[in-house]
Amino acid sequence: MYQSKSQLKEKGFSLIELLVAIAIIALLTSIGMVSFSRAQQNSRDTRRKADLRSISSALELFYDASNVYPTEANYDEVQQGPSPGIYPTYIKTMPDDPVTGRDYFYISRVTGYTNEQCYCLSSQMEISSNASTECTKAPAHSATYAYTISCP
Repeated sequence: MYQSKSQLKEKGFSLIELLVAIAIIALLTSIGMVSFSRAQQNSRDTRRKADLRSISSALELFYDASNVYPTEANYDEVQQGPSPGIYPTYIKTMPDDPVTGRDYFYISRVTGYTNEQCYCLSSQMEISSNASTECTKAPAHSATYAYTISCP
């Protein structure tokens, strides 16, 4: 029934072994959290790009019907009056930024294009590699990493 000290030491883990195991688990957890956070940012950026493409499609439908793009003041207004927008006739719901909830940046009649019948849509990206600047003639957007779409 009596166990010697050497037998007791062999049955359990030493404090150093436990600390090393805890440190390894903490390191793996932190790596996993960083990867998960990056995946979430990339997912939100992908949604922003899809939203801009949806708005762009609605703007093209509007242009096909009106031969002009809506002004900045009314592009997301309800379809009524002499200067209608794209909502809800050409797009069912106006998408907004998944983090801030704000509308996407839109400018119409961009100067510098041949007929000045053009537009730029823009959103701030969370990851710099997701940014692009298609719309070089638009005024500078305040976003650090901007993704822009212009008329075809």
